[in-house]
Amino acid sequence: MSKETATEKKENPYTQADLDAQKNLHLLHDRQGKTYALIDNEYVPIKSDKVKRWVTNYLTEADESKIPKQSDVRDRIAQLDAIAASAAPQTTYSRYANIPEQHTVYIGLGGDKKRVVRCTPTGREVLDQAPDTIPFIYKSGALEIDEPIHGGSLDDLRSLLNIN
Repeated sequence: MSKETATEKKENPYTQADLDAQKNLHLLHDRQGKTYALIDNEYVPIKSDKVKRWVTNYLTEADESKIPKQSDVRDRIAQLDAIAASAAPQTTYSRYANIPEQHTVYIGLGGDKKRVVRCTPTGREVLDQAPDTIPFIYKSGALEIDEPIHGGSLDDLRSLLNIN
């Protein structure tokens, strides 16, 4: 091993952790150019405190003998941001995703659980999370929608809507 290679490894001990982190994260950018990472079943902006905590924890686990420098954390976040920005832009959804080619509508229930309702011509079901191809981005303060219940009738709704 050359002297230069040994020095590089000493100065940058997180290279393997970076590669592992990038493999474990689903990264994307939307059509407006905002970048996101999927952490704890939630798409969050890469330049958020949640991603900063995640990167800090990940780097700490990679080398438990020390706390990562803030510059290392910033560098890793910049890497993740660049990777997300280099991918093809992806359509994101806030509460409702109509996927006509699948004859499917997804309704994001929000809240901590990030559940969604998948509606198809044959019925509906509540999923623990949306497929990775249907990223829901919830705005700060978005409240949870109640899970739908079986039964009932549209007639019950008509009186509330004042429709003849």
